[in-house]
Parts: sequence; C-alpha cells; structure tokens
Amino acid sequence: MRRSVLAIFLLCALPLLAQRWHHGPSRYRASFTWKGEPGASGVLLKIPVQGIGKDGTDVFCFDDKGHQLLSRRLGECYPDSTLIQVIPQDGKRIFAYFGSALRAPQAKIDLTPPIASIYALPKKLDGKSKWADIVKALPHAELLGRLPMKSIVEVCNPVDACERFIVSIEATMHVKKTQTRHLFLACDDAGYFFLDGGLVISRDGINGVYGSSRGENRREFRLEQGMHSIRLVGVNYESLFAIALGEWFPEPRVAFVPPGDFVQCIDGTLQRLEGNNGAAVPFFKFTHTGYMQMENMQLTQTFLETYSGDEAVWTFGDGVRLKGAKISRVFGTLEAVPVKCDVRGVAATGKITFPQKAPRMLHVNNQGDWQRMADQLEAVAPQVRDSVELAGFLAFYDLQPLDERVLPVAERLLKQEDLSDEQRVEAMTAIARAAAAHKPEKSLAAYNFLLKQPNKPWALAKLLEEALDFAIFRLRDLKTAERFLAECAPRLPRDGKALAAARMDIALQAGQLEEARKHFNKLLEYQAKSQETRIATVRGTSIRARVEDLLKQNRILDAERFMRQWIADSPQDRGNGSYSLARALCFQKRGWLDGAIGELTSAIQADPLLPNLPDVEFQLANLYQAKGDSARAQELWRKFAKEYPNHPLAEKAASHVK
Repeated sequence: MRRSVLAIFLLCALPLLAQRWHHGPSRYRASFTWKGEPGASGVLLKIPVQGIGKDGTDVFCFDDKGHQLLSRRLGECYPDSTLIQVIPQDGKRIFAYFGSALRAPQAKIDLTPPIASIYALPKKLDGKSKWADIVKALPHAELLGRLPMKSIVEVCNPVDACERFIVSIEATMHVKKTQTRHLFLACDDAGYFFLDGGLVISRDGINGVYGSSRGENRREFRLEQGMHSIRLVGVNYESLFAIALGEWFPEPRVAFVPPGDFVQCIDGTLQRLEGNNGAAVPFFKFTHTGYMQMENMQLTQTFLETYSGDEAVWTFGDGVRLKGAKISRVFGTLEAVPVKCDVRGVAATGKITFPQKAPRMLHVNNQGDWQRMADQLEAVAPQVRDSVELAGFLAFYDLQPLDERVLPVAERLLKQEDLSDEQRVEAMTAIARAAAAHKPEKSLAAYNFLLKQPNKPWALAKLLEEALDFAIFRLRDLKTAERFLAECAPRLPRDGKALAAARMDIALQAGQLEEARKHFNKLLEYQAKSQETRIATVRGTSIRARVEDLLKQNRILDAERFMRQWIADSPQDRGNGSYSLARALCFQKRGWLDGAIGELTSAIQADPLLPNLPDVEFQLANLYQAKGDSARAQELWRKFAKEYPNHPLAEKAASHVK
C-alpha cells in the first residue's frame, strides 16, 4: 500500500519537478532540445526576445538537471532575436531564462560558428568604390540583421528587400592537418576575403559570379594545423548578388568550401516559451506564405502566431489592428513594418521584413489565388494609413475592377495628404466602376470629377463612353447623359464617332427611332466603300468572338472595351441584334437589369424583324425573370414556344411556362 501511495505521489510530482524555475528574477524562459553530439562548440540558441529581454545580455542558461551552463551572447539575430552559444553538460534540455535585466556571465568560448551580418549600403558607395572606402563607411552603416549560417555562401539579402547591401560573414576554419589549398572568391558585385585578419583576395567594383567559374582569382595558401579566422565581405551595388568561398583542384574542377571545414554548432530547437508564475507570454513568430507580383509592386501574404497560443492584439505600423492567437494578413509594401503583439497587457515588439528569397508565388490570373488574396485583404486594407501600400491594394483590385471591396481602399486613399494627382484619378476611377451597381450616387460623383480632368481627346472619348453607359443604362438618366456629352463635346476627337454612337443610344432609349436612324447612318458613312464593309464584317465577327470569350471569364470591363471597338469597326452590327445581345449580357453581369432590358427592347423597336429576334426575346424573358417580373417573363416564354416551335431554345422556353 505504501509503495502504491509513493508511486502516485511521484507521478504527480514529476510535472512539478520538470517545471522547476531555476532563475527566479527572470520573467521568461525558452526551452530547447537538440539532436546529435554538441562537441566543444556547443549548441546555438535563437531566442525571440522581441524588445522584452535586455538585448540578450540577461540570458541565463540551465539544463534540466538544474546545472547552470556556460554560455555567451553572439549578438542580435534576425528576426528580433538574440543568439546564444551554450556548452551543455549531460542534460537533454536547455532552459534559457531572460527578462530579468540582470547581466548574465559571459563564458570565454573560442569556437565561433559562421555568422552573417547584413548592412544597408551607404549611398555614397558605388561601383567605383574601393575597399578603403567600404571599410571607412561600414562602421556607420545601418545593421539590417544578423543570422547564423552553415555554408559560406549567400546569393541574396536574407533579411529584407533592400537591394543595395553589404554582407559580412565571419567563421572559423578548422584545419586538421597542415595543407596547401587553392582558394578563390566568387562574388557579384564586389568581394573581399580575409584570412587570419589579413586581406588576401580583393575584388573591387562590379564583378560577375561566373568570372570565377573556373577558379579565376584563386590563390595558393599554406594552412597550418589548427583554427583560422575567415571573413568574407560581399557588396551589392545593383541587381544580382552572390558571395562564396570556393576551392580549385588540379583535375581541374572547382567547388564550394564545404560546411564541414568550419566550426559548427548544433542548432537548438525551440520547444516552448513560458512566463514565471503565469506571466503573459506575448512572443510571436511570422512566416511569409505567398506573394503576388504585379506591374510595379508585390503583395505578400503573412501568417503570424503567438508561441504560447494565447490570443493577442496585433498592432502594425501601417495602422492595421487585428486580434487572435493566429492571424493572416496581406502587406502591400516591401519596407519593414513595425508590429506590437499584446497579450493581457504585456507587449512584444518587432518588425516584419521581406527577404529577397521569395515565398511561394501566387498568380494574378489564377482566380483562386486572387480570391484568397482578396479575402485576406478585406480585413486589412480599410485600416491601412500608408498611401504607397494603399495604392498597391488599389492596383490589386484593378485586376477585378468591379469588386466592391475596393471602395473602402479607394476612399481611404483619397484622404491621404500626400496623394498625387495620378493616384487621385486612379482612386476615383475605381469608385466610379465598383460603386455603380449598388452605390450609384458615388459613381456619379466620381464620373463628374473624372470628366473634368485634363485628358487627351482619345482618352476623354474612352472615359466618356464608360460614363455614358453608366448614365444611360444604370441610372436611366438621359439628361445626365446629355450633360456629359455637352461638357465633353468640345474636347473630343473630330471624327465624330463617339458622339454619333452616344446620341444613337440616347435616341433609342428615349424612343426617338427616326433620330436614332440618323445617327446610325452617320456611323455607316465611315464605310462608304463595299471593300471596307466586307473588312468590317470580318473584324466584327472576330471581335464578337473575343467579347463572348471575355464574358465567359467575367472580364466585363475588358469585354465592354472590345464592344466599343466592335461598334466602331463594324457599325452595321448595331442594327442586327448581335451587338445588343452581347451588350445586354454585359449589363446583366454588372447588375444593370433595367439597362439590359432597355437595350434589347430598343433593338426590337428599331427593327421588329431582327435576324436573331428569337434569341433576343428569349434573353429578354430571362432578364424579366431575374428582375422579378415573372408575369412579363411568362408572357414572352409562351410567345416564344408558340411562334418558334422549331428553335433550339423552344423546349427550354416551354419548360419555363407555368
């Protein structure tokens, strides 16, 4: 019985023993494990102190048996962490305590793993700079980040999107026996190789990495047995970057100097972050999960989560504020964005940066990729304060310009003080298009603004055609259409095509058939010769097929642009019903049901014997049904089934009749 009680007691006590807090003054501890035999160089810990720890100088390390371990701080580490080198004893877990603001003892450990420091390249340095210029400027350069490495190779900026930067890699080479080696430096642009503190290979200026593909610039070195300090400095002035230490062999062949030639630490794996006596644990991590490249900018999807799994309030430097233990958001910038993660009133701080090594690429023409990006953007975009980032979001929505989710983005952009005239026009254009279906008053105000802006005649003509479609077929306001025409007519191209097509639309919708025919005849005058008519018919057929294809893809504005080209190139199609059918489908997809009905009704009134009259009437019935006028739809379906019994759609029309 006693043994059973003792066993139960021990089982209950084990968790308490495992959670023993070895350093009372520290508020937090990070628990690490590792794989393999550490050796003399020990284990490398990456601790996310994120503004709470004293830059890593207050990190005390213990093992799971309570022994304090030899450790030293190797400096800050990307992202928002500190790098600690620890020599474990016989334990299987390392506890790194921090947050006490007490200075931890620093052990003397001579074996240093490879570490890269990345600096922003000072503006005064360029491709003509020499090492003397660089070494003078380097102490004043902004440190972008530091991180451990395995191989002495780097081909991009690993910490952010800065294109002009310096990479300084320091390592210790372990030479097990005295030997002669032929080492060279591969770099793009400039590169410098130091051995035991001395500059032994210098490559100033703009170089290409392929200039070392056969071991060019190699030197012969006699390396004595023991440890040798290595330093590589790579400078990127423009475009591509690479820095690597290579070796030439007499065969001949070349290869990178392998990681095993350098002192290496075993990487510790962070298992848990916890607070003393239940203190809030606000530390977090982030991962870029995808990006979308557009003409002049990128959108990046980023996933963030707290290590503890506790819900947090996330406040970003661009104005966005989100809640949750795990969140996803979209950034429209490659500049670093500050972030604060608050858990129960305790905040960790850091920066979200965007390394040049890109995450998975999302495709702008893939509807699934676009929609997932749009869903994440919806919660973020209305909160953003930065005009550059907002302009990027606006460009994204321009890929689907009728999506109403662009409205809060455009309206927020218009409130920015640093808004350019071009950005204002882009924002107003987005509002004019996206608000038309459900907030036409906003569209009207936007078109009123846009039509008054200075434009070249051809650009004004295109904008006016868009505004007139809105006034005539969405607002059903012919007076507004007439006003648009009167205000813009003096600035339009002199060929008169835009005016004739617009006035024909106004006349048809007003029921003025004779007036409409006059304008139709004016359009036909541009094709006085039969040769031009034949060419126009062919072009009209081609454009019609293109419009149908675009409508299947829901690229409505693109389809409308081609339709305006269609009527300009083949105006005879304006009177045969084919143009009206395609146009009505455009309006229906935009939610302009009254306008679609008006277009088809006027086509029948203008020519009761249209070649495709059955198709027009069938579509008209569908439009009435979509509008909710079932009685009118039933009337048209009955007429169709009775008058066109042999038409391919007759059976479908009959199936609708009740």
